Amino acid sequence: MHESPIETRTEVFVTALGWVLVVFTGFGAVGMLMQNVMVWFVLPALTAQIPEPGAIDTIGLWIFRIFAGLMLGLSLFFLYAAWSFIKRHNWARRTIVVMFWLSAIWSGLTFVMFGLAVGVFNISSFPAVPESLAFADPIFRAMGIMFGALAAAMLALCVWVIRRLGSPEVRAQFQAPASRADKV
Repeated sequence: MHESPIETRTEVFVTALGWVLVVFTGFGAVGMLMQNVMVWFVLPALTAQIPEPGAIDTIGLWIFRIFAGLMLGLSLFFLYAAWSFIKRHNWARRTIVVMFWLSAIWSGLTFVMFGLAVGVFNISSFPAVPESLAFADPIFRAMGIMFGALAAAMLALCVWVIRRLGSPEVRAQFQAPASRADKV
């Protein structure tokens, strides 16, 4: 039996999104692995060279190490979820939807933050900033507008992906393998 063009486009969308997620979560996992190498091996070597024995808080260092380890575990979990998304596991689709919801909320908050920063604050209005930096107000305003536009675009992209992943065509691809056997 031939597949309809809608089914083919949907399969291409899911596969392409899955590979994009694998690449980006893979980069994130490698970055977190490097962060953990720094926290567990490089940072202790640097703190050992400080002559004052109590200069570095060891409890804070351990909290930082635990946080970095948890972030590495979360990055590896998202990498596994992205790979499972390509294999059409429904739990992975739901995990990716939650990940995009969190990203959409973050982008929305970022948009609001930069909107407030551009609309309310001027760098020259802060008392600690010298008058000679007043020329930077338009620069910071332009940066705020640019980052606000980027946050709005990311919010729109996240909402679009969430809607696509919730569509019946996409959800049908993540059914149990027995119900997909007739298409193979």
